[in-house]
Amino acid sequence: MHTVDYDFEPGDNVFVVLDDTRVEAASVLSLKFKIYDDDQDVMQTVITYNVILDDAGEGTASVDSTNIFATLEEATDSIQEFLTPT
Repeated sequence: MHTVDYDFEPGDNVFVVLDDTRVEAASVLSLKFKIYDDDQDVMQTVITYNVILDDAGEGTASVDSTNIFATLEEATDSIQEFLTPT
């Protein structure tokens, strides 16, 4: 048996980083766990969230646990290295 920790549940409001360049507000629709063994028999977990974007009518997107954030500040901080100052 494996314990999986995750930060979000369906219905939560979140911020999603798309293409490492922009942040969109979203709501979590569902989540899926993928657990697998790597070459050293270490369990790895990938958590994929299905979210609906809140603006511009862009529909839904699937994002993994590395690009979904609870706050706008966290989401913005995650893309600073990809942005060119203006």
